[in-house]
Amino acid sequence: MLFPMLIGLFAFTCNANRELVALLCRLGWSVGYTTTLANLHVLAADSELRLKLLGAFTDALGPQFLFLFDNSGTAATVIELEDVPPGALLSEPFAQKIADKARSKLTVKQLSDDIDWPHVRGTISDRETGQTRLPAT
Repeated sequence: MLFPMLIGLFAFTCNANRELVALLCRLGWSVGYTTTLANLHVLAADSELRLKLLGAFTDALGPQFLFLFDNSGTAATVIELEDVPPGALLSEPFAQKIADKARSKLTVKQLSDDIDWPHVRGTISDRETGQTRLPAT
């Protein structure tokens, strides 16, 4: 029954004519329109439950997921972030630094000293020669 369900969902997403869906159903290649809608409601309820669980998890441990939305904002993909230390994505420390205007205290030297130049040199090279394009320090 998996293949007919997939065909029904595909026909629904393509805005297929209801008569075409009925024909495919009578041939046994697809489930009916009503069955497709019922299954979409089940999938929506399951997605709602999973998003609520993700929200509870985020409230307890801080953000551990990345949400990618499509251009229209009607669909999203949830990506679990790996190797992220707990609390690394919390917004409170960032918001506090904005409130304290900590950025105004930064100097060019502090920013330059914070760059891991050996790592940068190891990741950026000229495509033709393979040589590092950054000056040595």
